[in-house]
Amino acid sequence: MCHPYAPHLYWQRHRAVKKLIHLPFREYLRSSLGLVEKLIHSLALPIDLQNLSPQDLNDLLDFAVNRYWETSGLFGAVESCAPTVEQIKNIGVSEVACLIDFGVDTDLVLDSLPLLQKVMHPKPPKIGTENLFHQPII
Repeated sequence: MCHPYAPHLYWQRHRAVKKLIHLPFREYLRSSLGLVEKLIHSLALPIDLQNLSPQDLNDLLDFAVNRYWETSGLFGAVESCAPTVEQIKNIGVSEVACLIDFGVDTDLVLDSLPLLQKVMHPKPPKIGTENLFHQPII
């Protein structure tokens, strides 16, 4: 399962999306500290969540947001999602379930799903004058 947000507007690129999702996603993770605990254990970090100061917890959650951004989420420009989708496909996954309630406006997230579908299932190129020279000749 992935958290998706890949906007269709050209001006909403990688950095703008990261800025948009950072705080809502951090608060989502705060409400789901069990996910953060899994991250801590997977990285073998010697951290006790019960004894963290508020600033240390914010720093840890910022780290978790960045880790999801880089490794697990389908965030950013559509093109930036392609490598994650490719990794998912390479392990034999043909469909991805998307969690849409992670703090970003639900309508924005839902509007981005068709774009992610295009990354997941790109259409084969059409044979036409614009693609004629890019098709294999059999």
